[in-house]
Amino acid sequence: MQKKYVPILRYKRGELDALLHLDEKVKDNIIPLIEIPLSALKSLSKKPINCFWNDRPFFFYFSPEWYTDDDGEEDEQKNAVMLSMCNNIMGTPVIDLTYLTSDNIQKWKNASQNGLCIWLRGNEFAAIEEQLNMLFGAGGLNRNNTDLLLDLQYCFSDSLLDKTYRLKAAFSDLDRASEYRSIIIASCSFPKQLPPMDNNKIYRFQRFETEIYTLALKLSNRFGFNYIYSDYGPNSLEDIQYIQGMSPNFKIKYTTLEHYVYIKGLQIKRGGLDIGNVRALCKILMDSGEFSGENYSWGDNKMYQLAQEVLNSPGNLTTWVSYAMNHHITLMTKIL
Repeated sequence: MQKKYVPILRYKRGELDALLHLDEKVKDNIIPLIEIPLSALKSLSKKPINCFWNDRPFFFYFSPEWYTDDDGEEDEQKNAVMLSMCNNIMGTPVIDLTYLTSDNIQKWKNASQNGLCIWLRGNEFAAIEEQLNMLFGAGGLNRNNTDLLLDLQYCFSDSLLDKTYRLKAAFSDLDRASEYRSIIIASCSFPKQLPPMDNNKIYRFQRFETEIYTLALKLSNRFGFNYIYSDYGPNSLEDIQYIQGMSPNFKIKYTTLEHYVYIKGLQIKRGGLDIGNVRALCKILMDSGEFSGENYSWGDNKMYQLAQEVLNSPGNLTTWVSYAMNHHITLMTKIL
C-alpha cells in the first residue's frame, strides 16, 4: 500500500465533491477514510461510494449507531449496505477496537474482501499491550492484512508534548509493528472553538500536524513499519449540527504548510454569500501572499475565478467546504 496520505472525511456532499474534483495524480496518492453516519443509509443504498471513487482503494467507517440492533426493514437495509461495502475489493472497513472482540473477529474476516483497519484513538493507546496484540495469532487476525490507525486527535501547543509521549509509548507496547500492512498516524490541529474574530481579516492557526509527521517518520525508521500520514483537514473533530434558526457566517478556510488560514465574512442572513462579499474575501486571500495559484487545484481555480470576477456564482457553504478540502488534499500530496 504505497500511498502518501489518508484524509479523514465525513460522508457529506461538500467533502465528497472535494474528492470527485481532485486531479487524477492526486487521487492516485491518497486513500480517503470516509466516516459514514446512519443518516447516509438511504443514500448508500442507491449510490455506493465507488460511484465517485471508481477503481481506487478507500477506507470506510460505520459510526456506532450502525451496530445497534433494530427490528424490521431498517436493520435489513443496514446489513445489506454493510455487506455490500465489505464485498467491495477496493474498500477496507475501519473498525473500532471495542468491536473486535474474539467473538466477532471471524465475522469481519469472512465479510471483508480486503482485510481490516483497526482505529485506536489516543485514550485507547493503553489497550495496545493487553488487548490489541492479543487479536493476532492462531485463528485471529493477520498483521500483513491489517492496517492500524493511531489517532492522536487534537494536538495543540498545550497538549503536543503529551501526545508525542503517548505516540512513542504506543510503539513500546506494540508487537511486531513492521508486519502491519500500514500504520496510519492521524492528528488534528484545526481549532475546537474559534476565538472572536473581525470580519474581512486574515487569521492563522498553527498546524501541529507537521510536528507529528516529523516524529512519525522517525518512529517509522526505527521500527520499520509502512507509515502513512493522516489528518482531518481544515475541520474540527466534532461535526457541527445545523439547528433551525442558526445563521452561520461565510468564511474561507485555506491550508498552508504551517498554518490554517481563516477569513471570516458576514453572516449569511446579512448577505455573507452575496457575490460582492464572497469576491472581497477571495481577493483578501489572493493578496495575502499565501494563495497557491489559480491552477494548483480545482478549489484554488474556483477561488481565483471569483476574485477575478470570471465566476459569477458564489456557491453555498457546502460548496466552500469542497473548495477548502480539495485544496487541502492537493497540498498534502505535494508536500509529503
